[in-house]
Amino acid sequence: PDVTIHHVLDGKQHIFTAVHDFEEKFHFIPASLHYPKKVSSDAFKSKLKQFSGKYDYILVDASPSHEIGATIDAADALLVVLSPDFPTVSTTVSTVRVIERSKKPILGLVLNRVHRKKFELGQKEIEETLGYSILSTLPEDTKMMKALSEMKPYTLLYPRRKLSKAYLTLAEALTGEQAVRSWWPF
Repeated sequence: PDVTIHHVLDGKQHIFTAVHDFEEKFHFIPASLHYPKKVSSDAFKSKLKQFSGKYDYILVDASPSHEIGATIDAADALLVVLSPDFPTVSTTVSTVRVIERSKKPILGLVLNRVHRKKFELGQKEIEETLGYSILSTLPEDTKMMKALSEMKPYTLLYPRRKLSKAYLTLAEALTGEQAVRSWWPF
């Protein structure tokens, strides 16, 4: 993308120029593929505050990288998204401990890219290891890669698939609100 959150953090763009719109209901700000600088928690928080009153919910998708501190600091609450494999669960333990030290609430776990195969760790084992409940299980769907390649939201391209329905159910559980179905065609 021409304008990313990193251009905003570098002072090269205003945050509203980095917002990309889809269908009036979904707006996002992409990140750069590579950003060699450490993201300042204060700068990130101050940029996000500019959205105050403009959006009902703001989701920040961050990997457990060197930027995780800025994300945790800016968040009101966190979801921990992970896949049900041993390497991911074992590295997620340290991420969960970092969040716990921040005193920010963890709403729960979201299992992503679930195949429902014997080689995956079970829900009970993951919950016991991490100490939090699984809120949602998102099935693996190869159509996600197609949506990514087209740079379009999966749920708008494939609204009737199981994964879209799982996203909708998760959103309803998190917000306590029923999703507006006028733009959701199932």
